[in-house]
Amino acid sequence: MNDPADDLSAFVERVHHIQARVGYDQGPQVPHPAAPEYARELVFHQQHWEAIWRSQQARGYQVSTLTPEFGADGYLHHLPFTNVPVADLWSLNIWMANTEREHFNRFNHSTLA
Repeated sequence: MNDPADDLSAFVERVHHIQARVGYDQGPQVPHPAAPEYARELVFHQQHWEAIWRSQQARGYQVSTLTPEFGADGYLHHLPFTNVPVADLWSLNIWMANTEREHFNRFNHSTLA
């Protein structure tokens, strides 16, 4: 979805709420978006969310909502043979909530300046 031919503008113009999950080429979500090996995927999704925020501003939204959504069960990677999750789902969602709150605040500040 990071190809110039992929025009997501029609989708972006209809978004009311963001479900913040970071996907990657090989699956619906990365094991943890803070992992340096998934930095490119995180940046791609954050740029997409910024496009949504710009669209919401243009549509007069006073509030934007986002839910960190690394679940439900079955999406979080597990280690083979042991079925142990590769990350703690709760702390992953807390990380995402805090990271995107800071991201939104930076975005919002830059658009007001």
